[in-house]
Amino acid sequence: MGIDLSSQKRNFIKNFSWFCLTIATGSALIFFLFFRDAYFSLFPLQFLLIAMVTLLSHFKIMNAHAHNARRFGTAFMSTMSLKFLIYIIFLLIGLWIDKRGAVPFVISFLSLYLIFTIYEVRMISNFLRKNPNSSN
Repeated sequence: MGIDLSSQKRNFIKNFSWFCLTIATGSALIFFLFFRDAYFSLFPLQFLLIAMVTLLSHFKIMNAHAHNARRFGTAFMSTMSLKFLIYIIFLLIGLWIDKRGAVPFVISFLSLYLIFTIYEVRMISNFLRKNPNSSN
């Protein structure tokens, strides 16, 4: 019997939505209360990119583990490599577009990357703890 991913995916989407709302609200407050001059127009795109890549990579890893637990390592490494490549390309394009705002751009990107990566690792750990074996 395989792992029922539909309820776990719905639960993850619900928790992830609340997480994103919390981080977006916190980011807006930090920018507008403390660093108003450092706000840059690419921040919403930066936030959306990291959130969507995190969501999609989490689902890819869940699906790989559900179909064959031995594929988890390969899926995890390939997903993290692809995420890293996407992020590097985005950083380069963002820095090319707005060279003057490079410092806030990089600091906010690295902060979001760290926050979302910690969240994703916690969620993957919880998923693996609840689903130690695959269907094969």
